[in-house]
Amino acid sequence: MYQAEIHYLSDEFSEAYALLKKAESNCGGLLNQEEINEPRIMAECCMRLGKEKEAIHYLKSYVDHGMKLSNVESSDIFAPLKKNPEWKNLVVYASAANAALDKKINKELREEIIQMKIADQKVRQKPINWQVAQKTDSLNEIRIKEIIKQYGYPNADLIGPSTWESRTDITVMLMHFNDTTYFKPVLLDFIRKGQADPNLLANMIDSRLRFAGQYSYGIYDNVDSTQIKDFHKIDERRMAIGLPPFKLRKKKMEILRKKYPGLFKN
Repeated sequence: MYQAEIHYLSDEFSEAYALLKKAESNCGGLLNQEEINEPRIMAECCMRLGKEKEAIHYLKSYVDHGMKLSNVESSDIFAPLKKNPEWKNLVVYASAANAALDKKINKELREEIIQMKIADQKVRQKPINWQVAQKTDSLNEIRIKEIIKQYGYPNADLIGPSTWESRTDITVMLMHFNDTTYFKPVLLDFIRKGQADPNLLANMIDSRLRFAGQYSYGIYDNVDSTQIKDFHKIDERRMAIGLPPFKLRKKKMEILRKKYPGLFKN
């Protein structure tokens, strides 16, 4: 999957398509990881390769994961689909799928987590009062543990997907929590069940190691091999939780920096 993403970002759509097909066959379907959006990029690959019927199939998968068709319909890549006889059926399908998800998700919990994330960032606005920040982190940590115990991991199935307007991903909050002894096995279990993103655990662990200057998973772009504990085992650690090899991650970031330089301006 991660190699397919590299080909996709490099505009090598045939190669990306073939690898995504292989991943789909091996895994019984494509995931929709927030950082990758597999059905979305597969649909684009299909359009680039003149496979409109397949593109519609993968856009259905995209909305099945809780995503909005409006996220892609304004793209020039998918504009030709609007002339396809199946487009109207896709619009109806997407509307019904989004409505069904809206009824299913826990809206109260979704809003609570959004407000927790807002509080997490508000206390980190300069000048930072670290005493207040630590109290907020402690309260958020206690509540997230309660949520996990009661509902499981708060993923898109439970509270709906993250959007640009409403970010529900709890990764940033986790990076501010202290109890890695509790969270590491719990998150690893969710990851292995496909209920949480592998980046969650890596971000939490490495963020807690930041002040020590020795990392486990190499999540930071400015970290090199000398700053990673037992670097010769880093890929073993990364792949054990579902992350791509370290060099592949570095290659992805290099491509993104060249392709979208505006996103990486300080």
